Amino acid sequence: MPAKKQISKKAILQAALDIVRKSGVKTINARILAQKLKCSTQPIYLSFKGMDELKVAVTQAIDNEYDTFVKKHIDIDNYMISKSKAHILFALYEKNLYKAMFLSNTLEGISIDDIASAEWNQKAISSIMSDFNIDKSSAQKVFINLWLFSSGLAIELATNDMNISESDIDSLLTEFYERMKICYA
Repeated sequence: MPAKKQISKKAILQAALDIVRKSGVKTINARILAQKLKCSTQPIYLSFKGMDELKVAVTQAIDNEYDTFVKKHIDIDNYMISKSKAHILFALYEKNLYKAMFLSNTLEGISIDDIASAEWNQKAISSIMSDFNIDKSSAQKVFINLWLFSSGLAIELATNDMNISESDIDSLLTEFYERMKICYA
C-alpha cells in the first residue's frame, strides 16, 4: 500500500517559499525543507517528482507573490510611477524573493525589445502613451528607460543595506518620469 500523504503539497511549497524568503533560493534542498517541515524527505518526494519540479513550483510561487505585491501598490491614476515604485519596494521588503526572481538569470535570451513588447507591460506602455501624448514606439523607449532606472535602484536595495524612504523613492521616480516627459515632448 502506498504511503499516505501527511503533509500537503501546498504546505511543502509554503515552507520552501519561507526558506527562500529568509535565506535565498540557493539554500533550498530536500534536507533543509524536511527539517523546516519536521519530517523526512519522503513527503517532499511524494508531492514533487524531484527538486527540479519543486524549484519550478517555487519560482511560480515567487512570481505570484510579486504580482500580488505589485497589484496592491498600483495607483490607476499614477500607473507607471506606482508600478515602478512597487517593483522597487518588492526589492526593499522582499530582498531574497527579488533576488530569486530577477537576479537568477530568469531573463536569459530575452531582449529589451521582447520586454517592451511583452503582454504584461502593455498597460504600462499605454499609460505612458496617454501621459506623454506620444506614439507606441516612443512610449516603449520611455518604458525601457524607466524599467532600467527602477530595476537599478531595486537591485541596489536588494543587494545592499541601503536606507531609503518610500518618499525618497517617490521623488526619484517622479523626477525621472518628468525628465523623460521633457525628452519626449
